[in-house]
Amino acid sequence: ELVVQALSEKALEEFHHEADLHFHLRHKNIVQLFCFNTNKDLGEICMVMEKLDCSLHDILHEQTCAHSFDRRLAMIEDMAKGMIYLHELGIVHLDIKSMNMLLDKDETIKIADFGLSCVKEEIKTKADKDNDPAGSLPWMAPELMTGGKPTTKADVFSFYVLMWEVITGEIPHHKKPGTQIIKFISRKNKRLKVPVEIPEQLKDLFEKCSAANPDERPTM
Repeated sequence: ELVVQALSEKALEEFHHEADLHFHLRHKNIVQLFCFNTNKDLGEICMVMEKLDCSLHDILHEQTCAHSFDRRLAMIEDMAKGMIYLHELGIVHLDIKSMNMLLDKDETIKIADFGLSCVKEEIKTKADKDNDPAGSLPWMAPELMTGGKPTTKADVFSFYVLMWEVITGEIPHHKKPGTQIIKFISRKNKRLKVPVEIPEQLKDLFEKCSAANPDERPTM
């Protein structure tokens, strides 16, 4: 099945950037973009991609079915594989969150929404041009909240929050105001509480990915 996404003309520049970047991606853990049109004289401005109706946020927070620990680890592995692929291409996603993780009929997770993404060559330009931090609370890396340069390490921090969300089944910082979330994330010694029952290896990964200093975070 296919889904056609139509966009307003005023978003054409951002759309063209997203579509051009997304179109060249081919990986089982990335939503596939089949074609797109940016010329209004040739028809409606749109992109055609594979149809995926369910997000990770949906199955974690809006459905009642339980997920085994092994299934949750498989979800994390799917997301990690997609992010490794992007980072190997020099692409920073900058909006890693459960709503942008979509599932196909086989429950394979695929990364979607490249509207904020950039390649390494664009990072300085993006940091100089944008006044607002890239990303979404509460998955945003602390350095982006203070005007820091967006890098793949920002995605790694977002991945930590996403792992926490998958393992606990809870919404990060649920119902807290944005100012309170920013204050919490910005503190070097304040992080989401890791469940005591998870394996030590996973706890170690949580700690490393959540480092306040992006240089201390691992690569994907």
